Amino acid sequence: MRFGFHVSIQGGLSRAPERARELGCECFQIFSQSPRSWGGGPPPQDEVRRFRKATLALGLWPVVIHTPYLLNLAAEDVAILERSRVLLAAELERAALIGADYVVVHMGTRKKNSETRALELMAESIDQASAAVSARGGGPGPAKTALLLENTSGGGGKLGYAFEHLAAVRTRTRRPEAVGVCLDTAHLFQAGHPIHKARGLNETLNQFDRLVGLSHLHLLHLNDSLT
Repeated sequence: MRFGFHVSIQGGLSRAPERARELGCECFQIFSQSPRSWGGGPPPQDEVRRFRKATLALGLWPVVIHTPYLLNLAAEDVAILERSRVLLAAELERAALIGADYVVVHMGTRKKNSETRALELMAESIDQASAAVSARGGGPGPAKTALLLENTSGGGGKLGYAFEHLAAVRTRTRRPEAVGVCLDTAHLFQAGHPIHKARGLNETLNQFDRLVGLSHLHLLHLNDSLT
């Protein structure tokens, strides 16, 4: 197991690896653009070269990109859904460009749709974004960037509070081998999993293994919960 932090790209993408090393990281996560913006194009080529060189020289892996908070891959608003798909495709392209191993995306949110329909929309969104990137010569696949679905605490129509949701989206995509899971400990606890106790943690992991499969768990977000 390797440990790291989420680090800033302030001052340029290439600053992130050095910040990670200064913190004693073995791996690190970044936002490739503002987490509260729909915009953002590809980083400058010189920044990409410096980023890749520093990451390799410092022995930092895996490298993770977290998608902006605005994405809703299960949105019922057609405009938001399309913008979310375009932004996910852009993040996958940036990940391929900088050599990131994973892209983490929050599960979507529904309003009037059933959970079943919302999960279908989420899988369709992943397929559409991945296809758009593949058509341009990038995207997730063997030896490339994998997309990781992050669990949620639930409430407010959020998907991902149940392990069944993660399994449903992953298996409904055209290429489930390119889709994995990121578990957030704060979200787990807030969703009712008693992971603060050894027995509860074991039961949670056993349940995840049964419903999703531990082989698909690639990343842990170790966060505290105020609940």
